[in-house]
Amino acid sequence: IERWKAAGLVPLGIEIDHDCATAALADYAAWLQQLRALLPAGLELSITALPTWMASPDLDKVLAAVDASVLQVHAVERPDAALFAVETALAWTRAYAALGRPFAVALPAYGVRVGSMPDGQVHRVDAETDVDTSGASGRELRADPQELGRYLKRITADAIPELQGLVWFRLPLPGDRRAWSATTLAAVVAGESGAPRFQVQASATAQGSFDLRLVNPGPWDGPAPIIDLPSDCRHGDALGGYRLGDDGDHLQFQPAADAWLRSGHSLLVGWTRCNSPLTPTWDLP
Repeated sequence: IERWKAAGLVPLGIEIDHDCATAALADYAAWLQQLRALLPAGLELSITALPTWMASPDLDKVLAAVDASVLQVHAVERPDAALFAVETALAWTRAYAALGRPFAVALPAYGVRVGSMPDGQVHRVDAETDVDTSGASGRELRADPQELGRYLKRITADAIPELQGLVWFRLPLPGDRRAWSATTLAAVVAGESGAPRFQVQASATAQGSFDLRLVNPGPWDGPAPIIDLPSDCRHGDALGGYRLGDDGDHLQFQPAADAWLRSGHSLLVGWTRCNSPLTPTWDLP
């Protein structure tokens, strides 16, 4: 803290993000009391709190030792389960509010990749931007913007006086493919409703084929859709996480189960050859 001040910074507070075991909360409370005594007057001390702590009689000691707390309602349960579940998060938020202390809620705006063993046991969780150590067994698990929007509407309607704010993890960066886009986060925070919409752009090549690009021009990130081609398109190949399929009447570009396209982004999905020219741009249903 003294080094920060010497550098011209004015720290307003410290937040401790420690996933303390519920059985060790008494020791955690004692440590926080010692830390509080060492900090300068006026510097806020806050912590991240877990829902499981509400089962402990020592939680009150922990909260008495700090100025504020942030309840984490995402990525708390099994890593291969949903990152966020509306009903569970609502129950946790309401139960924590019943403690009668002011708090904020930490909400997810990101995804992770979870790798599992053949027996279903999770062996790897990749949460960083471009880390992928889970291999072929991995699958992407994302916080759904639509679900977060439903949570916000319902918790706002509750008008909980103890709920002082929201903390989003994590803020979007251009190269962070696992975080929501800035437009999606802004839409959710503003309470907007909507769904992803996609377009396909077809570009003619000198070889007589068409390159196909999936575009997300709207404000909502979302799962990449199936692309049905006109019936006179009978040849092609897929790229970018898509595979070429056939529903019996049409060629289809079918996305991987966890394919996702952020707002304002596009993806080259493959090429096709047709008997007649394709419309340069068309909307997907």
